[in-house]
Amino acid sequence: MHVEATERHIIRTRRCRHVPWIEDVELAHGAYRFGLSCWWHKATWTKDVTVAESATLVREFVEQALAAAQAGAVVPAPRSPASVTALPA
Repeated sequence: MHVEATERHIIRTRRCRHVPWIEDVELAHGAYRFGLSCWWHKATWTKDVTVAESATLVREFVEQALAAAQAGAVVPAPRSPASVTALPA
């Protein structure tokens, strides 16, 4: 998702505004190599993202998700013993 959101190819000194398609992903020599294409311009290119960069992106994503969840979190109250149903033995 990060690569799709940030990666663009260049057309006449400007960045393309269309979101690229990820055609292929492979792990090679410590980096994820993404094969990208732009259907509008029939362009193809690759983007390498190191494992360390990937780990940083995942960590930031998880931290943002946890922060958003904590902002509206509701902690349920513990059950009272009377509300616990048990089957007779």
